[in-house]
Amino acid sequence: MLAFGGLLLTLLAALSACSDTQLPGEFPPTEPIARRDLSGCSIETPVGCVTVSDGAPAETRLTLFNVMTPKNEGMYLIDGTGRILQYFATSGADGEPLPEPGTLLAFIERPGPPSFLRLIQFRTPCVAILDRNGTATWPNEAPPGAYCGQGIEPIPYRVDENGNPSADAHHDVHLWGAPVYPTPQIASSQGDGRILYVSQAELTPERAQAIAGPGEGRVGDEPLVEIAGDAETVLWEWLAADHFDEFGFDEDARAAIAAFARGQAPSGVPTPPNQGFLLVNAAAYLGPNRHCPDPTRDSCDHRFHPDNVLVSARQAAMMFIVARHPHPRGDWPEGTVVWQLGPDFEDTPHGPISGQHHAHMIPIGLPGGGNILVFDNGSGAGFGRTEDGALTAALYQRGYSRVVEIDPATGAIAWSYEQPEEGADGTPRFNAFNLSSTQRLPTGNTLIVEGNSGRLFEVTPAGEIVWEFVSPFPPLVSIPFPTGTLAVGVYRGYRVPVDWWF
Repeated sequence: MLAFGGLLLTLLAALSACSDTQLPGEFPPTEPIARRDLSGCSIETPVGCVTVSDGAPAETRLTLFNVMTPKNEGMYLIDGTGRILQYFATSGADGEPLPEPGTLLAFIERPGPPSFLRLIQFRTPCVAILDRNGTATWPNEAPPGAYCGQGIEPIPYRVDENGNPSADAHHDVHLWGAPVYPTPQIASSQGDGRILYVSQAELTPERAQAIAGPGEGRVGDEPLVEIAGDAETVLWEWLAADHFDEFGFDEDARAAIAAFARGQAPSGVPTPPNQGFLLVNAAAYLGPNRHCPDPTRDSCDHRFHPDNVLVSARQAAMMFIVARHPHPRGDWPEGTVVWQLGPDFEDTPHGPISGQHHAHMIPIGLPGGGNILVFDNGSGAGFGRTEDGALTAALYQRGYSRVVEIDPATGAIAWSYEQPEEGADGTPRFNAFNLSSTQRLPTGNTLIVEGNSGRLFEVTPAGEIVWEFVSPFPPLVSIPFPTGTLAVGVYRGYRVPVDWWF
């Protein structure tokens, strides 16, 4: 594992090397980017490129993607030829399209150089809803390009190290009543304005000892926070530390978690201070689904109540669902972990899912609706002991990535995509050490974002690549590790329908 001080020096050097990138608003050429041959774009290409091979009009493939670079951070909307249609001033971490045309829910950063915590944990003080012009409409109105604390009011969930109010949000944000991405069946947000996001908290000494045993140093957790539409009232707060015994970790895993939480365990990723002991990187409401079409009827499987929250714990190699309400017959109280995949993958048809990102339930109305879709990075994750008896936080390391669709009621694989080696036709090897996302499209195709390389591509159910785009923006940092390269480039990407913009 890279020492923390060495990591800091590497990050500073990487930032210095990227200092000549463009400022927000200084877009690359807005003409369509030159296409390469249909075998695919090279991820080493220093400028953007696009390929289209199914004959569909490229211009209809509108895609939003989050860019994290020193000076180009934000969200870009492109058409299928790579032409930039709009730029949104966001933090470059999660920002997702809402059903209302041209509207985004996104993290917003304060101006100035990115902080170290933001570089490592994507922590930002503000969450905002922006319209098509970049004007903030929530938590308050603010003109295009407004920043957190300079026009946009931060959510006062906690106070940061400088005494400023801060949401301390990271990785994921979701509006209740809206799908995780556009679907033809849900044309507008149906909620009351409440927002769910992942935050950060330092555990009390008593809580820390229950997780990590006796020892010095901080132990962090990552609470799920639900904020009311007034942007101030906390409606719900959930900490993994309060449910630790529900996860079923064995003694070896518990010992590895204790070491990892204290920054001592070897791992496939760096362990900076104040991160959560499970490293949560996704949380979203399930939304309406086939498993619970009506929560008031006996036919509802309440594990999949639409208000329940699906969580991805990256370092634990685990996904789980948290009950947002008590079971109507008293089977469990609010906050119980009612469904789980991992950390033990013995006898599962898909094997270990590790280092995963963007776990979510496919929205109703899309092919596979009600199944769980996840970008399985395959990078080092999972707590336990190696064959030589050493504690590790990287029990599973596959070395290439997959996208896996799972029926949560049965555990069966409904669909998967992988490309562990370069194809004979030149199709690139599919592998992302961190970041990344995936989205089911109305056609049944799947959009995949290989975040480290900035490569976005669309595949058919048969796995044929029919559209591909490589971002022209350099990554914020790129750090080699023995198990892969940790790079911060394109965080996530989303396909939006034409009438979302035009």
